Amino acid sequence: MKLLERRIQVPSVGTYNIFPVGDLQKDAPGFDEALFDQLKTEIQKDPFPIVIGMGDYCDNFRPTVRSKIDVMTADDKDFRAVLDDEAHRRMDILTDFIKPIFKPKRGICLGMLKGHHLYDFADGTNDVNKMCGTFTC
Repeated sequence: MKLLERRIQVPSVGTYNIFPVGDLQKDAPGFDEALFDQLKTEIQKDPFPIVIGMGDYCDNFRPTVRSKIDVMTADDKDFRAVLDDEAHRRMDILTDFIKPIFKPKRGICLGMLKGHHLYDFADGTNDVNKMCGTFTC
């Protein structure tokens, strides 16, 4: 995770800060919680942050893991439902953790990209779709 900063000067309006946030990889060994907290503090202090989710918010479901899940659950809907329940539980924890960034008290989240560390639910949605619904972006 690397902290980047972009500013846009809008004549007669002022400066807006754009915060592209991605590759958090929460739960991965390299996740830097101190840097995450610094970003969260900057967004909370900003008068009107513009946040864009760039994907890969957690490290749960890499493509290799997802392909194994698809093979293991191809003929077993009950097992898939158990995995979906666990994915929902993990997603709820992640959503609470990243909410201060993607649903700031002021400002806006323009949207969230999927990346390739996501979970596809049996109903055809994925965890990023559900987070966007929670964050209304």
